[in-house]
Amino acid sequence: MKVRLTVVLTLIVALPLVGLGWLGTRVARNERVVVEQRFNALVLDRLRDVDAGIATYLAQRERDLFSLPALSGQTVDQLRAMARESATVRQFFVLSNRNELRYPVSLELVREYASLRNGLDPVPAPSLQQPPSPDEAESRELSITPLTAEETAFLERTHAIWAGKRIPTNDSGESRHVNISTQFKGWYAWYWGDGLNLIFWWRDWRGAVVGAEL
Repeated sequence: MKVRLTVVLTLIVALPLVGLGWLGTRVARNERVVVEQRFNALVLDRLRDVDAGIATYLAQRERDLFSLPALSGQTVDQLRAMARESATVRQFFVLSNRNELRYPVSLELVREYASLRNGLDPVPAPSLQQPPSPDEAESRELSITPLTAEETAFLERTHAIWAGKRIPTNDSGESRHVNISTQFKGWYAWYWGDGLNLIFWWRDWRGAVVGAEL
């Protein structure tokens, strides 16, 4: 009798404790799931807010740039002045109809373009004694003014973009462009140094593809 009574009393005490333990574990698990779901929802909401903020910022930059006069019709000095006066633009640029950088451009880049068109390896910049090639002469007509420090730095950090012709000048070519209401435009992003860099390009009303590094 004593053994049976002991077993019964043990079960009476133990079973509720086991049940409470199991219930507590399940409640804790459910609470953890709820907390994780709420956290994920907050993260998603925050990401949506950030995404909306970025989209708003980029849309505003597009509107600001579209409001400018045609960049392809500006002189070098005018383009430099526009960049200096802008709070968001680091450098403006203009492409030629051959999808080659027309402003700002260095003699080295012109020689590289000529070599690529001829299927040759890029050649080094000429010495002062070497006569200019036809492409170099064209470049001097387009941009005889020596590069500023800002333009030199711009060409250095964007060299791969121009050498690889990653920004298109026609709607049918391979590109990363976006056509909205027949507007030929697009964003190009790349990493240089310690951060993300952005270029916005578009076709101005004169028909040239131009752009700005922000």
